[in-house]
Amino acid sequence: MSLSFFIQFACLVSSLLVSVTLVHAQTRVFDVTNYGGRGDGITDNSKAFIDAWDGACQNIGGGMVLFPQGIFMVAPVVLLGPCKGSMELRIQGTLLASRKLSDFLGIDHWITIQYVNGLLISGGGTLDGVGADGWPYNDCLQHPGSCKRLPATLRLDYVTQGHIYTITSLNSKNIHINLFACKDVLVSNVNILAPGNSPNTDGIHIGSSQNIYIVHTNISTGDDCVSISSGSQYINVTGVQCGPGHGISIGSLGKDAGDTVNDLYVTHCRFVGTQNGVRIKTWADAKPGTVSRVSFEHLEIVNVGNPIIIDQEYCPGGGCSTQVSSKVQIRDVKFNDIRGSSATKEAVVLKCSQSVPCQDIELTDIDLKNGGPGGPAVSLSYNKRVFDVANYGARGDGRTDSSKAFIDAWNGACQNIGGGTVLFPKGTFMVAPVVLLGPCKGSMELRFQGNLLASKKPSDFLGIDHWITVQRVNGLMISGGGTLDGLGADGWGFNDCLKNPGRCKQLPATLRLDFVTQGHIDTITSLNSKNTHINLFACKDVLISNVKIIAPGDSPNTDGIHIGNSQNIYIVDTHISTGDDCVSVLPGSQYINVTGVYCGPGHGISIGSLGRTAGESVSDLYVKNCRFVDTQNGVRIKTWAVDAKPGTVSRVGFEHIEMDNVDNPIVIDQEYCPGGGCSKQESSKVQIRDVKFNDIRGSSATKEAVTLKCSQSVPCQDIELKDIDLKNGGPGGPAVSLSYNVRGRTYGIQNPPSSVKPPVASSTELEDYSSTELEDYNWY
Repeated sequence: MSLSFFIQFACLVSSLLVSVTLVHAQTRVFDVTNYGGRGDGITDNSKAFIDAWDGACQNIGGGMVLFPQGIFMVAPVVLLGPCKGSMELRIQGTLLASRKLSDFLGIDHWITIQYVNGLLISGGGTLDGVGADGWPYNDCLQHPGSCKRLPATLRLDYVTQGHIYTITSLNSKNIHINLFACKDVLVSNVNILAPGNSPNTDGIHIGSSQNIYIVHTNISTGDDCVSISSGSQYINVTGVQCGPGHGISIGSLGKDAGDTVNDLYVTHCRFVGTQNGVRIKTWADAKPGTVSRVSFEHLEIVNVGNPIIIDQEYCPGGGCSTQVSSKVQIRDVKFNDIRGSSATKEAVVLKCSQSVPCQDIELTDIDLKNGGPGGPAVSLSYNKRVFDVANYGARGDGRTDSSKAFIDAWNGACQNIGGGTVLFPKGTFMVAPVVLLGPCKGSMELRFQGNLLASKKPSDFLGIDHWITVQRVNGLMISGGGTLDGLGADGWGFNDCLKNPGRCKQLPATLRLDFVTQGHIDTITSLNSKNTHINLFACKDVLISNVKIIAPGDSPNTDGIHIGNSQNIYIVDTHISTGDDCVSVLPGSQYINVTGVYCGPGHGISIGSLGRTAGESVSDLYVKNCRFVDTQNGVRIKTWAVDAKPGTVSRVGFEHIEMDNVDNPIVIDQEYCPGGGCSKQESSKVQIRDVKFNDIRGSSATKEAVTLKCSQSVPCQDIELKDIDLKNGGPGGPAVSLSYNVRGRTYGIQNPPSSVKPPVASSTELEDYSSTELEDYNWY
């Protein structure tokens, strides 16, 4: 915003405050009670209201219409200007909307003021719209062409030099305050209140207006707190508390050609429990229009559904064409210093038009954490500038090497101000190994709509540790619904690392992310990787959701998702069927969350192996609501026994897990030695502590349903088993629970019975527990 805009804002506020002082000092008072008005809550005062208004309006110098203390029922009124001076409507009591159906069904206003230059509405009173009488009739979303209108509480049309101050609008039947074709209007210290589920009760709706200022106002309602529609410019919203409601919105725009909004400034506002935060919305099949010079800054977000949104596919009633994209151009929009908590993982969603992508969008100092389910907060950007690999020479014929086109398209997007989308359209694209480097000049997206096919040439995969590698990128989205086909069968025959661990040749991981922050992998399929499917190294704040990972159960070393030296990694609602660990968590990793994963076939979800190097650690792993089917293991912690160095595993939780025919559902193995030949004289030096197994149920394929084989030199500590219910579905008799060198406790159901030994408790410590709590322990 320009300096002149702020100067204009300060001057307007000052002039309005001066005008308020003059009105108080000089204006003749027209009390509605002198025109027959009665504050009994029953008498219709609409004629008295109009008569008092007309008297004041025709008075030389204008006047003040006064509603004193009391409750004044008023049917819909239209108060007309021009007047012979400035006007004040001072409401000290409460105005009550009529409850007669004929007074509000099909009527778009309750109190309308038109064509007035110089208007103050104040007094500390309340406009009670009695909204509950009208809300059940609101069916416009279901019947947009035939629904009946409901009245806005206060409507100003063609008003200039206005000030609405210290009043309350309560339970409007529709919009609370509607400004149309107004200029130089200040709304300050106003309370707007309605339930969060009241339909279409926008707080302040602004259309075809300019120089509108909303300051220090509280809005709690059932729709947008502030909505700005076409034809509006130079709008300033400062110090507004919004919630509940739908946030502060521009739009929707695009129903008519030429719709525009520009020069909106929203600052120092707070959003609490709203459906959205700040939003720009245009119809999906919109006609040409523009949104420009918009700024949202210094905003506090508390448990907001969608804190930052651009939605150019807006279609609340459904039925919009998905083949047509919005023609409204959005440009020069700044989001700055927006912080707090999102109620969903999609904290930032910028869904721009395919035909006219958003331009000059700037995000600075955005700090939003997901306070709800689904993993860490993510930032999603759609229809950034698209770099189609086909425009760089790629061919989707399944034969042409498209790796150079891939790298060229990536480099173009990476160097573009604001980043971009690298698109693989429908087709089958053969790609040799590539390394895609950052840092980039904005967030990046890899959109795979077609299939990528790995090279079949041995020189393209033998001795190479990657197929597609992305390095040093802040802000990465990988999506599109396509498939990465690693052609694993071409490489699996070369995998002899178990037999020749020192001399075997590496095989490539399908997708490798190194030093990536703020990443999201969504709705893609990784098929038949030659080695690990997805490998995360030194990454932070990465979400993997709705991904399919598929390889045969006997494919060697095809871990699903391999995590090393990374933190804040979330794997959600993902299907993994492969030949090794579904998820493997290696040293240096912490704050890992795995929720809603289907695993099978495979080797389960594992920590480790650890202990090859001194100081290796894994902490704060949480695995929840997962299902294991026909896997070799369920949940497992493994550390080397031979030549093991000191390390730690701590703060781990496995809970609400279903086992279906799993060989070893619960395992701690501190004698891990897959190739054999390890010394039985050595024990692991990795300390495992604070591990909880809770609500794990189903069937084991062997009788050893629980095996806790801990180190002799550093026994496991603080191991907790609660509500374990595992039956042996295979041979060998009933399921058993084996534990070695374990210190911990058990609670609730223990099937099979546990042999975990509790720590030795002194009589003083036992006194800290109630008798009920002591009975809950299973002391074996």
